[in-house]
Amino acid sequence: MTPRFATLVLLACTAASAAAQTVYKSVMPDGSIVYGNSAVKGATKVEPITVQPPVVTDSPARVSPETAQRTREELRNENAEWAKATADVRSAEDALSAAKLAEQSGVAPLPGEMIGNARGGARPSEAYFARQQQLADEVKKAQARLDAAISARNALR
Repeated sequence: MTPRFATLVLLACTAASAAAQTVYKSVMPDGSIVYGNSAVKGATKVEPITVQPPVVTDSPARVSPETAQRTREELRNENAEWAKATADVRSAEDALSAAKLAEQSGVAPLPGEMIGNARGGARPSEAYFARQQQLADEVKKAQARLDAAISARNALR
């Protein structure tokens, strides 16, 4: 046998062994299954399984320039939509914080919102309660805006 022929035979055997591999499925007496390169001693059943390696190509799939450009534009649009949605959430969070602060600082009655009574004391007027309701409504609207902004941003995921 010539050295060139021996090298070809050796390469062919190596390629054949890389093409498929045998794995053994051994069922143990307790019912558990063990996979390995060889059969496990004491197994009640041994089944050889031939595994084919995945096909690997040398070059990635080619993408047309038009497809690549469209993909870049889609990514830019998605990023812009995400940035806008995130900005909307931040704006809604700021509006909610401002509404809550206004509600907390508006608890004290303003001049003219107290009415005197017969015993010399004072009580809040209808204007005071109307202002408190308006502040609470502003908080509810700000919370609804924040919830809508978060839902819109989550829809982009």
